[in-house]
Amino acid sequence: MTTFSIYATTPVGIDIEWKDRNINIQEVSDLVLSPLEIINFNQLKSEAKFHIFYDIWTKKEAIIKAIGQGLTYPIKEIEIMNSINIKKTHYAANGNIFYCSELYNSDNYAGTVALARPLSHIIQINLFTHQITHY
Repeated sequence: MTTFSIYATTPVGIDIEWKDRNINIQEVSDLVLSPLEIINFNQLKSEAKFHIFYDIWTKKEAIIKAIGQGLTYPIKEIEIMNSINIKKTHYAANGNIFYCSELYNSDNYAGTVALARPLSHIIQINLFTHQITHY
């Protein structure tokens, strides 16, 4: 179990997802990926698709939470994967730029925090081991 506490003077969104191997990644990706993302996503191997889908999904969810609209926002308009080889750290949505940072969880979870300004520092504390991670 991990808990995140964020202090920010700008809109912030956070999303943590359990990587469910029982969902149909291809079916869900068709609902949330932009046309260009679908083209790039379909070029990936199956196992890579699984992990990259959750990376994209948590970024998009964190951004729409920072916007304050949740799933009412047209999520396909946020383009995370513009190439199969390039990963950015900031993305345009709702007329703003959002900066994303991956949250480090166990292998079974994916997580992202998104802010409307560059991230300077994140401290993560594991509540079970009391391990502190800076990134």
